[in-house]
Amino acid sequence: MKKKVEPYSNSRVIVVGILAATFFAIMSMGFLILQATGNDDHIAGRILSVDGAALVIQGARGDVTQLVLPTEFELRGVQEGKSLVVGQHVMVRGTFETDGQFSVERLRLIEGPPKR
Repeated sequence: MKKKVEPYSNSRVIVVGILAATFFAIMSMGFLILQATGNDDHIAGRILSVDGAALVIQGARGDVTQLVLPTEFELRGVQEGKSLVVGQHVMVRGTFETDGQFSVERLRLIEGPPKR
């Protein structure tokens, strides 16, 4: 005669819980790996100078970075790169080059901090 197992017995709940925890741990590790691969750098700051295919911005901590604007990059919040002016705040995604310059993939105009 077979022993009757309750649908929510302690051993079954523990096994299902361990399987669910293992599944979610594996899934979260997968998402972390996906986020880490191809991760771009992000910079936000105020435009100090605009010179054709290059911008110089100053971050919140005072660090100054020169941005290289390629011929094809994504603009958000502004119609074209020529309309950027000194004093505007931007958020930039891209990668640092070996010479220390920042190659832009996406540039977005953002509203700066409130004036006091």
